[in-house]
Amino acid sequence: MNSTAEIDPDAFLALLLAKGGRSQKQGNLTKLHEICRKQYECSRDFSIPTIGRLCEAQGVLKARALYNAPSEDYRRLIYSWATYAGPPA
Repeated sequence: MNSTAEIDPDAFLALLLAKGGRSQKQGNLTKLHEICRKQYECSRDFSIPTIGRLCEAQGVLKARALYNAPSEDYRRLIYSWATYAGPPA
């Protein structure tokens, strides 16, 4: 994977899921993707704190977990949505 800016979030999620891994992580990536899709419909704010609060509110991940090194794939997925959405209004 070169850059998340080169592909849309749906394709990027497919790449992340194709890497394999624990089923819990794959499920959480899918849930995070849906949270970002809903966020895209009403806002262009894809900051880590904002998405973290949304994830925590829905019981997907703890917000602070997004800052940990093992959560890189989650951050990259959020970044792909942020790039796809463009700058916040």
